[in-house]
Amino acid sequence: MLRLTEDLVLPVTTLPSEENPTADSFILEQVGDLLLSALRD
Repeated sequence: MLRLTEDLVLPVTTLPSEENPTADSFILEQVGDLLLSALRD
């Protein structure tokens, strides 16, 4: 279950390296990290 979630959440919430991050993209990345952290515990 965790592996499936990582496969879905990480591509959506990871900041693209070639674009300038915005406040929204930063928050989205943090939400993805929190979700995965909660699932790992």
